[in-house]
Amino acid sequence: MYFVQALVAKLNHIKRKHLELKIVICAVVRILRWWKQVILCRSQTMAVILLQSFICGWNARKATNKLHHSIITIQRWWRNILFHELRKKSALIVQAHIRGWIARRATSREKHCIVLLQSYWRGYLVRKRSTQQLFNLRCKLKVSDANVEDDVQLINRLVAALSKLFCCKSIRYLRHTCATLSNATQNSEKCCETMVNAGAIDILLKHVRMLNRGIPDQEVIKHVLSTLRNIVCHPLLLQVFIDTPQSGEIIFQEVLRNKNEGFFVACDLLKRLCSTREGRETICKLHGHVRRLNVLAQDLQRKADLRKRRAGQVGRSDITLRRLREAVNLLQLILDKRS
Repeated sequence: MYFVQALVAKLNHIKRKHLELKIVICAVVRILRWWKQVILCRSQTMAVILLQSFICGWNARKATNKLHHSIITIQRWWRNILFHELRKKSALIVQAHIRGWIARRATSREKHCIVLLQSYWRGYLVRKRSTQQLFNLRCKLKVSDANVEDDVQLINRLVAALSKLFCCKSIRYLRHTCATLSNATQNSEKCCETMVNAGAIDILLKHVRMLNRGIPDQEVIKHVLSTLRNIVCHPLLLQVFIDTPQSGEIIFQEVLRNKNEGFFVACDLLKRLCSTREGRETICKLHGHVRRLNVLAQDLQRKADLRKRRAGQVGRSDITLRRLREAVNLLQLILDKRS
C-alpha cells in the first residue's frame, strides 16, 4: 500500500514536471517567434533603407548628369560663338591687310607712272631747249675726231694693251684686257694684222702656257683662244700662225687638257690649221697627241654611255656629248688628212 502510494506520488510529481516543461517550451517558442518577427522587421527596414538610398542616389546621379550635359551644351554653344567672333575678326584683319596692299600697289604704280611721265616730259623739255647745244657739241666731236692723234686710236690702244699683258698683276684686269682683244679682233682684219705685226701670236701662246686650271684663268684662256681664232680666220695670218714654232702643239695640248668652253675654241683652231697643207703636216707630226686624242674620245664615249643610263645628269651629259662630237670630228679630220 505504501509502495502504491509512493508510486502514485511519483507519477504526480512527473506530471507536474512535464507540465512545467511544456509551459517552459511554450514560453521559449513564443520568445523565438517574437525574436524572429523582430529580426524580420529589422531586415525589412534595412532593405527599405537600402532601396531608398539606391533610388535617391540614382535620382541624384540623373540630375547631376542632366546638369553636366546642360553645362557642356552651354559651353559648346559659347565656344562656337567665340570661334565665329574670332574668325570674323581674323577675316577682317586679313581683308584689311589685302586691301592695304592693293591700295599701296595701285599707289606705287600710279607714282611710277607719274614719275615716268615727268621724266619723259622733263627730258623732252631739256632736249627741246638744248637742241642748238647738242648740234654744236656734235660739230665739235666731228672736228675732234677728224683731228684725233694716232696714239689714241683703237688699234694703237690694242697694241698697247697687248704689250702690257705680262705686266698685269690682277687676274680681273687680265681677263678684261683679253676680252677686249677678242671683241676687237672679231670683225676687224686690220686690227688682227696690226696685232700680229706687234707679235700677238707669240705673246698669246706664252699666256696659254703660263695660265693654270683655275676658273679665272680658264676664262682668260677662253678669250686668248678666241683672239687666236679670230686671227687665223684670215688666210695670210693663218700662215703666220702655222709658221710660229710650237703653235700647233700648244693648241693641241689645250684640246687634250681643257674641259670648259676653251676646248671647243681650241678644236676650231685645229680645224683651221687642218684646212691647209702646212697645218695638216704640222698636226700629223704630233703622233703622241693624236693617240691621246683617240684615248680622250674613247673616254668621253664611255662617260656618255654611262650617263645615258643614269637619270638627273642631263646638263652634264650635254657637255660630254658636245666634247665627244668635237673630238670625233677632229680625229676623223686628222686621220682622213693623214691617209
